[in-house]
Amino acid sequence: MNIWYMNHYAQGINHPQEGRSFFLAESINRLKDCKCTVIASSFHHFNRNQQEQAPKILTKNIDGVSIIWLKTPEYLGNGLKRIRNMFSYSYQCWVHDFSKLDGIEVPDVIIVSSVHPFHFLSALKWSKIYGAKLVFEVRDLWPLSLNLLLGVSKYHPFSLLLSAIERIAYRKSDLVISVLSNALSYMEPKGVNQENFLYLPNGYSTVTINDTYNEHEEALKKIRNKYKRIVMHTGSMGTPNGLELLVTISNKLKDNDKIAFIFIGNGDKKDELIRASNSPHSYFFPPIPKSQLSSALKYADICYCGSQKYLQDLYCYGVSPNKIFDYMAASKFVLFVVDSIDTPIELAKAGVKFSPSSEDDIHDFLVSSLQLEDSFFSEKGNSGKEYLIENHYFEGLSNKLIEKLKNI
Repeated sequence: MNIWYMNHYAQGINHPQEGRSFFLAESINRLKDCKCTVIASSFHHFNRNQQEQAPKILTKNIDGVSIIWLKTPEYLGNGLKRIRNMFSYSYQCWVHDFSKLDGIEVPDVIIVSSVHPFHFLSALKWSKIYGAKLVFEVRDLWPLSLNLLLGVSKYHPFSLLLSAIERIAYRKSDLVISVLSNALSYMEPKGVNQENFLYLPNGYSTVTINDTYNEHEEALKKIRNKYKRIVMHTGSMGTPNGLELLVTISNKLKDNDKIAFIFIGNGDKKDELIRASNSPHSYFFPPIPKSQLSSALKYADICYCGSQKYLQDLYCYGVSPNKIFDYMAASKFVLFVVDSIDTPIELAKAGVKFSPSSEDDIHDFLVSSLQLEDSFFSEKGNSGKEYLIENHYFEGLSNKLIEKLKNI
């Protein structure tokens, strides 16, 4: 089975071995008679570096995974230049027959990953030309995410365009995949049924390189030696992540010299969060490669994953943030502040869950954590690691996907 996996935001040229697309492709390629090629944009907004750009088309084989990077225009923020970048990627997927490239075979299956859905029409074209099965992978619900995250009206022309493509995708796809556990309840009124739906959550790979040292090692070691409890957040610092709440709580605890808050990552809200923080016990660090995460997480007692309280109508369909799998792989206790159902943290008994509206309760829990034994956190963390191995390793997820594809 030969698969083309179109994901605009699969990681860039300097960091190809990160993210769902690579690890799922790598796991698929280890199965008998299966090959998965990832088709991505060479420019990634998390790595705004000219060196990330490629020639018009660049193909490389990384650990057995063929990756095609398409050169797209650079951008900052969420304005028209980002939309131009999306259309550029989608157009190139439309005009380029990737089977003409060395080492790339004609597809039996084309997967369209909907970080945005504009390239679905390109995949639809090639699926008809080659008689390939068409799979729509829903990472974010569009245009619902746009409406709730950015407050864009559902009658805005861009929102209406997304809605039209969404309806086409649900109707024309042979299989719809979602990383959201309750997504079918959103999709059923739009034409998706149980037979052509697959819940395939985000996961973790056993082949992830875990460095024993990270670039913040010395600073983190000093912080660890200074405090009894450390709360850590890693990853994106954007609007959906709800870090304003954690900063507010850290400010309330600024006179408590037994608990520290560490923020590792980047995002459009980072500067604002730094300005809002007035606690001497809060520390902000630049992002680190995924391979170094486990080395950094070893200094944490509690790992934070949050959201905004006004996103309940979005997250009621499920959540699958990558950071919680990094936390669980490191056997860490998770403070999960998201309004959702059947979350991995609850199912794994790997931490505690609060609503983003529960500021006082979260504050009180963190204060009480100073009185809890270290074994309380390690036992919860170990439970999360066991659940991760059983339910979220990409080796198992790739088998589940291939078996479903064989039956459609």
